[in-house]
Amino acid sequence: MSEFSENTLAFQQRMRTLKFYQKMASSTPAIVVYLHDQKEVQAEFGGIDSSESKVAVSHLHTDWGTVDKAVLRSGDIVNIEYVLQQEEGEI
Repeated sequence: MSEFSENTLAFQQRMRTLKFYQKMASSTPAIVVYLHDQKEVQAEFGGIDSSESKVAVSHLHTDWGTVDKAVLRSGDIVNIEYVLQQEEGEI
């Protein structure tokens, strides 16, 4: 594969990822976050930083109570579960 093709593919994949995060942030879906310590917490997705290392959430439900706004390190996250509404014609 040529360098041009690889760059084009990388660009397309990055744009698709950014559109996905933009859709997530605009719909603020309820999410379940599974952490390394075998804990699961519920929250609403708020956004993610450009290096995809921090996830902003709101209404984070923990064992100690609810936190209005929080930032989770993506390195602490094993999995995020959510339901994303898909509009007609979207992939």
